[in-house]
Amino acid sequence: MGLKKIVTEEKQLIDLPVEKLAEHVLYCINAQSTNPIKRSGLAMGLLREYPREYVPQSLYAVEEALLWLEKELLIGLDPVDRELVFITRRGKNAISVVPSSASCSPVRL
Repeated sequence: MGLKKIVTEEKQLIDLPVEKLAEHVLYCINAQSTNPIKRSGLAMGLLREYPREYVPQSLYAVEEALLWLEKELLIGLDPVDRELVFITRRGKNAISVVPSSASCSPVRL
């Protein structure tokens, strides 16, 4: 579920508008084989393929994207285990607008 396959340059990732980055993050969450997935460590898992020096700045950007997805009800907290997130029905409908050429690899938390 790494973002690097979609946004190859760290600077691009940091400079993306939150809505656009959120779109990519949602696609990567959807590409994960297990859903729901653990919320803690999700941002770091998405960034694992980037050089370490960019991770601190990128973490804030990805965290903003995750918060935006929550605010827009595209992802939500699992009602049984509040440490897990799932893609909502609205989120699943939104996935169709993300470029199908994008490819995400599974996250390792």
